[in-house]
Amino acid sequence: MIDIKQIQNETERFVNQNPKILNSAVLGKEITLNKYARLIPKIRGQYATVNGLMGNVVQAFSSKWTPMGDVQLRGKLSKDHHQKVNFIIKPTEVLGSWIEQKYDEGKELKDKSISQHIMKTMLSEKIISDVEFLSMNGIYDAAKAFSDPPIFGHSMDGLNTTLAKNSTNTDNPYFKIPIDVVTDNNIWDVLKEWEKAIPKDYVNIMDNIYVSHKTYMRLKEYHIENHSQNTGFKKGDFMTSPLLDKKIVKLKGLSDNIFVTWVNRNLMRLTDVIQNPATITDIQKFHYELHVMGEFTLGYDFGINELVIVGSSNGTIFTERGLGDETLNKLYYPQEYTKVTSPTIPTL
Repeated sequence: MIDIKQIQNETERFVNQNPKILNSAVLGKEITLNKYARLIPKIRGQYATVNGLMGNVVQAFSSKWTPMGDVQLRGKLSKDHHQKVNFIIKPTEVLGSWIEQKYDEGKELKDKSISQHIMKTMLSEKIISDVEFLSMNGIYDAAKAFSDPPIFGHSMDGLNTTLAKNSTNTDNPYFKIPIDVVTDNNIWDVLKEWEKAIPKDYVNIMDNIYVSHKTYMRLKEYHIENHSQNTGFKKGDFMTSPLLDKKIVKLKGLSDNIFVTWVNRNLMRLTDVIQNPATITDIQKFHYELHVMGEFTLGYDFGINELVIVGSSNGTIFTERGLGDETLNKLYYPQEYTKVTSPTIPTL
């Protein structure tokens, strides 16, 4: 029988030999949103992003100096959140699950240590599960996050919260496209109309369209019922959008009835893997339990809100197409909103 002190010693040795065990859980591709978010690796607190935009500079030649192309520097602040891990190890439960796993895998006990089982199978898998939820559905609320006991789900903002909060942001607005309420019967048509409304300026560097699990299932069902069974949806294939041929990506926690896309690498995951990497800070014996403590920082946000395209049927917020400001529309989407006309040349 392994006693609690032996488990503590072995777990501490494993952590010392595998210092990045927590980092691999928090930053790994097992967390869906990490696959589509650019890592910003040295952030603890706030991160300022600045984008510079220049007006038109090309003009008819003359000997007179006539400067054009004023530069505007626009920026925003993004945040990450300091997280902690408090994990209780009860020897009887650990031993039971460890032995059961060995029988399930058909391996002998000597082939895998109990510390590896604790840190990889139990703790890492639970961290991945929690961060998977938080990355999409987290709603930061200090009162709930720091209550006693803390209420899970309120230690950071997830993508849904970020999208919802910024849908009413007038300083750094999203490009909003009103769409019809989605049903099983109209979903393909609604998607096509939304694609038609995406401005053409950056469409070539938007690889994916992101939808919820329910929306993805609706699209798949519609496609299967209305197209040949021999096209699409084979194992290893990806569904593409009907008009722009963009990959349709299912984000399980995303809100239903919205379509969203963004310029590649615009979504950021903010953390500090340099000065303050995700770390197991202590393992303490307390009566008949081991208390494992760790910490990390994490946040998800967009570098440039104006290059996020969102479609929603929320008629209160999504009242008109665009950024909600004519000057910003021309600044960020000149091909779409700059019009050159002449009274002597007919419009074709």
